[in-house]
Amino acid sequence: MIRSRRADIVALLLVCTAVLVGFFEVPFLGRTFSTSYLTANANGVDPPIPPAGRKVDAPPDPVRIDQGASAWQFEPWGEIVAREFRSGHWPLWNPYSATGKPLAANMQSAAFDPLLLPVHLHATPLFWDLCFLLALLLGAVGGYAFLRILGLGPVAGATGTLTFTLSGYFFLYSNNQFFRSYLYLPALLLGVDRVIARRRPLAVLGLASALAGNFLVGMPESTLFVVGATVLYALFRIVGAPERRRSLAGLMAAGALALAFVLPLLLLFVEYVSISHNTHSNAAKVGLQADPTSWLLGWLVPFARGRGSFVGLREWVGASASVAAVAAIASPTWRRRGGLFFAVLGVAVIAKIFGAPVIAEVGRLPLVVRASFPAFAPPVGAFCIAVLAGAGVQAVADGDVDRRVLAAGAVVLVALTAWLTKLARPDLVHGSDRIVPFAGAIVAFTLAVAIVALLKGPRASVLLAGVIVVELLALAPRGMYPERADPYTPPPAVELIRSKGLATWDRTFGLDARLFPDIPGALGISDVRTLDALFPKRFFDYINTFVQPSAYTRYVGGPHGGNPGEEVQLSEVAANPMWDMLGVRYLLSGGTAPERSGLVERIFASRPPDAGLRPTVFDLGGDARPVLFEHSGQQVEFPVESAQATGFTFSYAMQTEAFGDLTDDGVEFVISGRTDDNVVSELFRATMVPRQDPVGPEWRSGQVALRGTHGPVRSLILEVRPRANAHTDWAGWADLHFTGADGPTPAPVPQYELLGSAGNATVYRNTTVAPRALVVHDVVGVRNEEAAINRFKSSGGRFPGGAVRVGTLDPRKTAVVEGRAGGRMDCRGDAATRIRAYEPQEVRIDVDSPCPGLLVLTDTYYPGWKAEVNGAGAAVYPTDVLFRGVDVPAGRSTVVFRYRPTNFRLGLLGPPAGLTVWASWAVVTRRRRSGAVVGTGASAGHAPDPNQT
Repeated sequence: MIRSRRADIVALLLVCTAVLVGFFEVPFLGRTFSTSYLTANANGVDPPIPPAGRKVDAPPDPVRIDQGASAWQFEPWGEIVAREFRSGHWPLWNPYSATGKPLAANMQSAAFDPLLLPVHLHATPLFWDLCFLLALLLGAVGGYAFLRILGLGPVAGATGTLTFTLSGYFFLYSNNQFFRSYLYLPALLLGVDRVIARRRPLAVLGLASALAGNFLVGMPESTLFVVGATVLYALFRIVGAPERRRSLAGLMAAGALALAFVLPLLLLFVEYVSISHNTHSNAAKVGLQADPTSWLLGWLVPFARGRGSFVGLREWVGASASVAAVAAIASPTWRRRGGLFFAVLGVAVIAKIFGAPVIAEVGRLPLVVRASFPAFAPPVGAFCIAVLAGAGVQAVADGDVDRRVLAAGAVVLVALTAWLTKLARPDLVHGSDRIVPFAGAIVAFTLAVAIVALLKGPRASVLLAGVIVVELLALAPRGMYPERADPYTPPPAVELIRSKGLATWDRTFGLDARLFPDIPGALGISDVRTLDALFPKRFFDYINTFVQPSAYTRYVGGPHGGNPGEEVQLSEVAANPMWDMLGVRYLLSGGTAPERSGLVERIFASRPPDAGLRPTVFDLGGDARPVLFEHSGQQVEFPVESAQATGFTFSYAMQTEAFGDLTDDGVEFVISGRTDDNVVSELFRATMVPRQDPVGPEWRSGQVALRGTHGPVRSLILEVRPRANAHTDWAGWADLHFTGADGPTPAPVPQYELLGSAGNATVYRNTTVAPRALVVHDVVGVRNEEAAINRFKSSGGRFPGGAVRVGTLDPRKTAVVEGRAGGRMDCRGDAATRIRAYEPQEVRIDVDSPCPGLLVLTDTYYPGWKAEVNGAGAAVYPTDVLFRGVDVPAGRSTVVFRYRPTNFRLGLLGPPAGLTVWASWAVVTRRRRSGAVVGTGASAGHAPDPNQT
């Protein structure tokens, strides 16, 4: 057996060695695929804090496209999943993001992926790296097996495998766990071939397992394209199958068994999608997205456009592999043996990626309309080229290349490259940076063409394979992998809030991208922000209504918000009762607390949003103050609030950036007063010219009297008037106060109490935060969520950014509940609540209420959460749009919330049921085959012929 497979064993060893060489810094130099040490604020500090007593080498990474996804999402989720598995629980709920959200149902968490089991038991960078390397090696083995089944020899099979495994996508996305989805593609096609050729239970089980594994990777878009390519290949193979019905039945059986395997996750995911907020709707028409045609050049000549955060490079296969692919098309044998299918599929996929007419309309099809071809389809096109490259090497070995077709194909490649170079010319790098990629591509192209055109036989195929592999290894990026280290070392700010009494159920919030969303979950603390593709719809409706209407693709409360302009208006976290209901006790800031002058807030409470006139904070040399921001040319008028007010005090300044603009010629600060007779007179004027100011950025103070020659002033007008150049005329008014005969009115008590500074963050405690569990005795019953939102909207006005500002309805005393009759109970004394245990899927609360009421837990209302009151089941009501409400009796009681989704428990029946059916079929099939063999031998009167099939 070993002797007969010696060539395959050697080829596989060489393939695995080449894969490890392509990524050699990770397996051999202690580097990591993780980009956490390369990502801003990955653990709340930029750059991230290394483990104590260690300095981590984190070189620049100008290659990988999405460094944030692994640092801000996949790796933190891995930490949470690992904690749940270690505690003996299914990883179904994530209490650390938003106000709690599904974990496994968010497929991208890959919570049930068997190939991530080491990570889900011990989520360290080393285990992440080992799982990624194992996936690459298993993908290479599967690719080699598939190409050998197609009829390629060991050399050709190894070449095609490496063309795919060392293609650009696996380097560009090597930090994101979903790249593993594409490594299932060759195994799936191999499974299709085995099922059609043999139709045996083991073949069906193998294909079903590969389908299930691909689904459990957790990226719906990549799964869609991988499974779509598999279905097309299956249809192609069935057309030529001798027993089409039986083949189709075997494939359908494999699909059904795969669905049984993934049923627990599938039911959770389908439910989540149906009630989620996401941007992948049909109306978004993501499927019609296309890359500029000039970017296709990168598939042949990567890095011709340079290296950067993103330079239009999503995939590459190299020049020599493309020549070998043309050789496969020039082979009559391989055109008949499947080469034409892969050529058509590859061209179609690549044409769709770049928006070719007619084929671009495929993006309107159901499901496909929600998936981005440019982002997720390139590996499918690369795989088609890889198969053809392997077939081309085999054609050279067999001397089966039509040189006329080869010449025509080479001319087309040269012409295509020249045309793409012309299209991309404005974006190409200059000098040696451009010469090196083109020189390498020209050398590889020339050698490959010469070998295919002039040589044939096994030695020629080895030479061609060598050129392809050497080019791919030369293209493999180097020096971008950080040193392997724990990326989630708690930053000093986290240690500070822990020392101040952080409870398990306390939530945090980071302004200025401090402690970035999802990272707190890796540290075992909660943050109300969240970065994801799916969000509980109620959470996003609450945020959009009461906190930040501009949030759309994600909720991060500051920089990195997603769409342009999405985070221009920051969250309303000051003097906002609905914000306080979210349970955010600790706030981390890079500047000051988001306190707002009471007068500034009142000025804007009745004004529509205005980009040039809004409340913000100016930080002048560490002296940061809330300001009424104005760009020159703006003005605002507001009434004098008290007849007893005799004066008005204020501070004013220009932002620091204005002092760095040598062309800025300053502004004029002007205050005018209007009397009852509508007479306007100037009360104050000051000119500030940054380039002539000897002091630099600082606060200036002033005051005006509210009585002029025309009588008492009834309203004030603040203006910032421009001069010749208004480019950086960023000015602000601060410390706005009316004064009376007894001096200034007292300043309000700050909402955010300063706890201290640690690292690059200042920590504040929210003194007005609502309890995480409270009892109310006034209930407003409404029909549904829309009615609940409208009830809140009718109770007050708006914040400057458009968020609803509740007025007459105090959420600490009155609850708006869906599906329950309203009512109010006069109750002497206040109810007391105590959270006794707070776990991801179970919360226990002790309640002591002088009369019946509604217990409100400020966690996400979501299907699957059940409640018990004193051991008896109780209804859970959607409360205040987002939260959970449960009726409690008078006196002492214990309320327990548990996450027990019925669909998941039903889904758990799928895998054993599927395996039982499969095993029964396998036993019956084996008996039938045994009976057929025995019957054949008995009828002949002698032992069956061992060569008989």
